[in-house]
Amino acid sequence: MAASPEHPNLLFIMTDQQRFDALSCHGGWIQTPHLDRLAAEGVDLRGHFAQAPVCVPSRCSLFSGRYGHGHGVLENDGRLGAHEAHLFKVLRQQGYHLTYSGKNHLLPESEMIANFDGYDSHGPERAEEPNRAAYLALERRSMKKLFSGNSHDSGEYHDFPDEVTGSGVIAAETKRHLRAAPADQPWCVVTSFSDPHVPHLAPRRFESLYSQEAIPLPEWDESELNSKHPRVRVKRGAQGSATADEADRRRYLSIYGSMCSFVDELIGGIVATLRERPDAARTMIVFVSDHGDFCWHHGLVKKDLLLYDDLLHVPTLIHWPEQLQPQVIRQTLSEHVDILPTILELAGIVPPPVCQGRSLVPLLRGETASHRDEIHAEVCYPEMRSAYRSAQEFRAAWEADQLSGGPLANSAPFNVPGDHTKCVRTTRWKYIWFGDGFEELYDVQEDPDEAHNLAAEPEFTAVINDLRKRLADWLRVTADDRSESDRQEVINAYDQWDHDLADSR
Repeated sequence: MAASPEHPNLLFIMTDQQRFDALSCHGGWIQTPHLDRLAAEGVDLRGHFAQAPVCVPSRCSLFSGRYGHGHGVLENDGRLGAHEAHLFKVLRQQGYHLTYSGKNHLLPESEMIANFDGYDSHGPERAEEPNRAAYLALERRSMKKLFSGNSHDSGEYHDFPDEVTGSGVIAAETKRHLRAAPADQPWCVVTSFSDPHVPHLAPRRFESLYSQEAIPLPEWDESELNSKHPRVRVKRGAQGSATADEADRRRYLSIYGSMCSFVDELIGGIVATLRERPDAARTMIVFVSDHGDFCWHHGLVKKDLLLYDDLLHVPTLIHWPEQLQPQVIRQTLSEHVDILPTILELAGIVPPPVCQGRSLVPLLRGETASHRDEIHAEVCYPEMRSAYRSAQEFRAAWEADQLSGGPLANSAPFNVPGDHTKCVRTTRWKYIWFGDGFEELYDVQEDPDEAHNLAAEPEFTAVINDLRKRLADWLRVTADDRSESDRQEVINAYDQWDHDLADSR
C-alpha cells in the first residue's frame, strides 16, 4: 500500500528500566541534558505510567495499545501473538520503511527479521574486533557476578571505547539507519537501548559526574515492610539487598546514573544525525522507558513483579515542534496503551479497531484539559502464586532445583516467582490487589513513596470499596472476548506483514 506523503516519519527511542526521575528536568539528580532539550521542545508527559513492571508485557502493551489481559502476555516468557495488531504492522501496511536496532522483547525473532527492512537485535557482535570481544567478556563476567552474588554489586566502570559497548553499537546502527532512510517514503526508525538495565556497566568518564558521597539516598524505614505483601521482604532477601551498606547503595546509584547519562549522550548524537536530514522537520520523536528501577526505594534494587510507582511511572516525551506546542503536562494521567493511538492519529492513520488505548492528541493540542481519571497495571498470569514466604525458603528450593532440574532450574537466584497482581491508580489513590487476596492502598498525594499501606484501616473502607469496583469495571470492559475467527480477521487485515503463527506463550 502506498503511503500518503503527509504521513510523518517516526524516530522511536526507548530505554530499559529508566525511572521517571532519571531525567534532570524531572527534578532528579541524574544529568540528562539532551533529553531535557527534547522535553523543553516537545510534550513532557509527567503523569505517564507503564502497564507492567517488567520488559515484555510492558512493550506488548506499549506497541499494541492493548492491556495485558487482552493481548495475553503478562510475564517475560511470552511474545506478542500473531493475532494482535501493533504499531509496526500498521506502519508497514501503510507503506513505511521500518528499521529496529536493539533489544526486542516484543515479537518472535522470525517476525522481526522477516518484516523490518533493517533489524539488529543488539547490533552486530563484531566479536572479531579485540575491543568488542573484550567488552562482551566484561558483560559476561558482570552477569555471572550478578547471578552468583547480590543484585546490587555486579556493576563496574570501564575504559572501553563507546563504539564497542552495547549501547554504543545500537546508537551507531541507529545513525546508519537514519542516514539510509528513504527520501521518497515515510520511515520509522526504532532505537531500543538495553541500558540502564543489567549488566550495569558504564564508561569511567561519567564517574566524576556522580560523587558517591553526594548522591541522595531515598528515605526508607524497614518497618514499612510490615504492612506490605510478604513478597517484598522475600524479594529483598533474595536480592541480598538487606546486606548492602551505604557505600554499596551509593555505588549502585552512581553506576545507574552514569548509564542514564551515557544513553542521554548517545541520544543527543542520534538526534543530531536526524537533524542533518532534509525531512527532519516532518519527523516525530517519541522517547519512553518500558519500566523503572527501584533504586533502593522499599529497600530494593532493579525491578520485580510488583506494581509500585518506582517501576510504573516512566519518562515519556513526544517531540514534533511542527505540529505540537512545547508543554509540560504535569498531573493528567496517561498510560502506555495510549501511545499507539496517539502516534497514529498524529500520523493521520486510523488505529486498529482492537486498540484499547485513547489518543492523547486532543490533550496535546489543547482541545481538552482531561484525559483519564485512572490508570491500570498488571503482571503475572491468573494461575501464578508464589509459594515462598521467606527468602531462605525460596533459596533452598532454588538450590534444590539446580540439582534436580525442577521448575526453578532456569531461573536466577533472585527471581522469586510472582503472584497474579493488578492495580488501579487515580491522582489521589493507589489500590493493589494480589491473587492471594492481599490488598494494599496508598494515598499517593500524601505518601508518594507508597510507604504506608492503608488497606486494613477501617476509615478507608469506602475508598477501597470504590477502587475495587473501578478495578472490576476495568477488567469487565476491557476483557478480550474475540473468537478465533476474529483473531484470524486481524491477521488477514495486515497482509503486508509476515506472521509467525506460533503461540505467544
